[in-house]
Amino acid sequence: SQHAAVVLGSAGAAKLYVIGGNTGGGLDDVWESSDGTSWIPVNASAASGDKFPARRAHSAAAVGDTVYVIAGNQGGILRRDVWKSADKGAAWSRVVEDAGFPSRVNHSSAAQGGALYVIGGSSSEAASGTLFNDVWESTDGGQTWVNVHKNP
Repeated sequence: SQHAAVVLGSAGAAKLYVIGGNTGGGLDDVWESSDGTSWIPVNASAASGDKFPARRAHSAAAVGDTVYVIAGNQGGILRRDVWKSADKGAAWSRVVEDAGFPSRVNHSSAAQGGALYVIGGSSSEAASGTLFNDVWESTDGGQTWVNVHKNP
């Protein structure tokens, strides 16, 4: 649960990738499937330095063949970092530690026209958390973020 997913590739060769999640703690794994039934691990043999820190309640988006993991809960700490992989999730590098938007969980991310978007979410996994009604945009691969829709 609390994982993220993206689709990479073009029609006929597209594959589904499931990234991180929760099994009582955060995960740093990536799984690939061409049919949604059979799954193979993508980064099982990667060194810990080549993985994003284990997390849950994060989001992911893809621009071309580059996958981004954004924010989420890392060991009880809510993050606002961005990680990327240019090899379909096998190796990861940090883009930015502090993206400028508030730390968040349970948000969505999307990509359109080469830009990345972070949408909504919450300041806590508890019901008492602040719900965000905002949209953040990055046009430089997750380096800098601009609030294009603020909370009312």
